[in-house]
Amino acid sequence: MITRATMQWSRRRLVGYLALRRNRTYASADLPIVQRALGRDTHRMSLEDEFAAACEEAIEACRRLSPPYHPTAWRAMIKEYGAAEAARRLVVSGDIQSGFERLVRAGRPDLTIEWAVTDPHWQPLFGPQHREAARWRLDQAHISPR
Repeated sequence: MITRATMQWSRRRLVGYLALRRNRTYASADLPIVQRALGRDTHRMSLEDEFAAACEEAIEACRRLSPPYHPTAWRAMIKEYGAAEAARRLVVSGDIQSGFERLVRAGRPDLTIEWAVTDPHWQPLFGPQHREAARWRLDQAHISPR
C-alpha cells in the first residue's frame, strides 16, 4: 500500500541510493525497481523524474493487487506526455476515470493520481486548478487524502 509513510520511505530509499551512487559502492540489486526500469541517472533526478518514479512504483503496486490492475491507458499517457503532464491532463478531464473507480473500490485510493496530485511534496508540479480538481474527485468518492 502506498501511503504517505510509504512515499516518505520511498524518498528515503532514493536518498540512500543516491548516497551509494555517489560512493560508487552499490550492486544493481540495491537499485529501486523503478530506477532500473527508468534507466535514469538518479543523482540528477528532477522533481518531475521523481514523480515519474513514484508513478511507476504505484503502477507496480497496482499489479500486485488481488485481482491485479493494469493501468494501460495511464501507462500510454505517461509514455506520450510524461508523468506530470499526463497527471495534469487526467485530473482536469471531466469524467471520473475507470481506474480511479477501480482503485477506490479496491480500497486503494492512495494509488490514484488524484491522491498524488494532492500530496504537498508534488505541489510545484501542479497548479491550483489541478489540485482542486483532484480534491473534488476524491471528495466525490468520499475520500479525504490527508
